Amino acid sequence: MKHLYLVARQIWPALLLLWLALTPAPAPAADLSSDSFARLVVLEGGRHKPMDSFAWESIRSIYGKSHVKDAADKRWNPIDLVLDIAARPEHWRTQKLVRIDFFGLKEKLGFQKGDKYFSFDEIVSNQDLGPLIDEARRLNGDASTSTKLSTETQDLYNRLVVLDDLLSGAGFRFIPDPRDRQAPWLNPLETGPDPAQNWQRLLAGWSAGDAFNFSEGLTQLQSVVKETAGPDYPSETAISREIRYNRLQPFHKAWSLYMLLALTTLLAASLSSFQVKDALKRGLGWLNTGLLLVALAFHTTGLYYITILTGRAPISNLFESMVFIIWAMILLATIFHFISKRENYLAMTAGVLGTVAMAYALDSTIDISINPLVPVLKSYWLNIHVTVITFSYGAFAVAAGLGHAYLWKFRANPRDVQTLNKIDRLSYRVLGVGVVTLTSGIILGAVWANESWGRYWGWDPKETWSLITLLFYVALIHGRMNGWINKHNTAVVNIAGLVVVLMTYFGVNYYLTGLHSYATGNPEPIPVKLLVYLALEVLFVVWCVLGGRSKEKHDGRPAQA
Repeated sequence: MKHLYLVARQIWPALLLLWLALTPAPAPAADLSSDSFARLVVLEGGRHKPMDSFAWESIRSIYGKSHVKDAADKRWNPIDLVLDIAARPEHWRTQKLVRIDFFGLKEKLGFQKGDKYFSFDEIVSNQDLGPLIDEARRLNGDASTSTKLSTETQDLYNRLVVLDDLLSGAGFRFIPDPRDRQAPWLNPLETGPDPAQNWQRLLAGWSAGDAFNFSEGLTQLQSVVKETAGPDYPSETAISREIRYNRLQPFHKAWSLYMLLALTTLLAASLSSFQVKDALKRGLGWLNTGLLLVALAFHTTGLYYITILTGRAPISNLFESMVFIIWAMILLATIFHFISKRENYLAMTAGVLGTVAMAYALDSTIDISINPLVPVLKSYWLNIHVTVITFSYGAFAVAAGLGHAYLWKFRANPRDVQTLNKIDRLSYRVLGVGVVTLTSGIILGAVWANESWGRYWGWDPKETWSLITLLFYVALIHGRMNGWINKHNTAVVNIAGLVVVLMTYFGVNYYLTGLHSYATGNPEPIPVKLLVYLALEVLFVVWCVLGGRSKEKHDGRPAQA
C-alpha cells in the first residue's frame, strides 16, 4: 500500500493535466442541437445502431477521418455534418469530401496525384468513371482476376453510394417497417406524406438555424418510430452507452498516449547517458509508468465497450483482433515492467509497439465500425480459441520489441552485461507465455474444428501457419536450452519471428484460400509497406550488431557469449 501511495503522489498531477488535455472542451450551449437526432436508431449493416454511430461510420468511410474541416476552416463533427449534408445537398455536392489515396485510380480519372480529396460532382461527372466501375465489377467477380485498381475503384464506388444516400436522404433508415418487422427499415421519404413533411421540416429548421421547427419535426418523427418500434429496438441505456463510446474515442486517446510514452521513454533513455539529478530521472520514470497505465486504461475501456455493445469478445474482425493483440502486448509489457522494477526499456517497448501498431489499426483503410458476426463465427468457441491464440501474437510482439531493445543496448554499450542479461531473461519469459498460449489456442481450435467441420486437423493454411509459428519458437527455445543459440542471436531470431507471426495473422487472410480466410481486403501483390518494414528491420539489426561488435573489438574482448 505504501508503494501505491507513493506512485499516486508522484504521478497524479501529470495524469490530471493529461486527462484535461485529451478531454474535449464542452460545446457552448445552443438552442439548436443534434443530440436528440443522434439518439435515433438506424438499422444498417445488419445491426441496430444510434444515428450517432451511423454518422461516424459514414463520414469516416467517405472522408477517411471522423471530423471534417470545410473550405471555410469550420470543423464539423459527424452527426452535425450528416444533417447538414441532407439539409444542403447542393452545397455539399461541390465540397471536397471524397478521399482517394490510390495514385493509379487518380491517374485513370485524370486527377492530380498530389490531391487527396475530391467533390461528389467532379467524380460522378468524370467520363472515365463509368467504364472503370464496369471493369471493376467484372474483375472483382473472381478473386484471381481482381487487381489493386479494380478493388480501389469498387471502394470508391461504395463511398460515392454512401455519400449519395446522405445527399438524397435515402440513407437515414430509422423508421421500422410497420408491415414487416423483419424487413429493412425505411427512411421518412418512403413512409408516407406526414413523415416526409416532418423530415423536410426538420432539415429546413436545421439549415435555417430554426430550433423550433427542427425540434417539432424531430418530435413528430420520434412518435412515428415509437408507434412502430418492436421488442428489438435498443434501450435508452444501450443507446447512451454506444454514444459515449463514440464520443470518448478510447482507442484514439490510447494511441496519443502511446506516442507520448514513446517520446518520454526515449528522453529518459537519452538522459541516462548524462549527469542529471536522480530526482529528475525518478520523476520521469514515474511519469512514464503513469502514461503506460493511463494508456492501458483507455485501451481496456475501448475493448470493454465493444464487448458490452456486442455481447462477445472483441475479436471478430480485423480491427477488433488488432486492437486486442495490441492490448495483449501492452498488458504483458506493463506486467513485466513492474516485475522488472519499472525498467525504462519495457515502457519504451510498449510505447513504440503501441504507437506503430495502433497507427495501422486506426488507418483510414480499415473498417473500425462495430459489425455483426459472420454466421460461421457465432459460437462460444470464438471467445475461447481466438482470444487465446491472438493473445500469443501479442506475446511474440513483445518478445520482438525486447529483441530490438537488446540490440539497441548492445550497440550503445556492449559492456553493460547486467542490463543485457535482464532484457534477455525477460524476453525468454515472454516467449514462454507466447508458446503456451499459442499451443493452447491450436488445441482449442482443433476442438472447434471438429465441432464445426467434423475433423480436428485439415492442413488449412491458417492451421498450417499456426503450426509453423509454434515450431519456429519451440526451435528457438530448444536452441537456447542446448546452447546452440546465444543471447545476441536470440534477439535477432525474436525480431525475425515477428515476420512469421505477421504471415500467420495477415498473410493467410490476404493471400491464401482456406476456411479461415475471411478476406478483409485485397492488398498489392507485394505491399510497399511490407518491403519498407523488412528493409528497416534488416538495416536496424545490421547497424546494431556491427556497431556493438566494433566497440567490443575496440575494447579488445567480447562482452558475453
